[in-house]
Amino acid sequence: MSANVWEGDVLDRKNNANYLTTYLTERYRARRTEEGFVLAINAEWGLGKTFMLRSWRGDLGKR
Repeated sequence: MSANVWEGDVLDRKNNANYLTTYLTERYRARRTEEGFVLAINAEWGLGKTFMLRSWRGDLGKR
């Protein structure tokens, strides 16, 4: 993956990933004893789910 994992983000999925990062961080801090939960990423074909998840993973890996 390129140095800029969000290169080609024509659907602006970086904002979605940033929102989810904040949401999941705050949720974890508020509910540390929770055993788990399900987070669904749902959209029609071609709306950037795979691109977002791969780029998000790359972005988090740089932190």
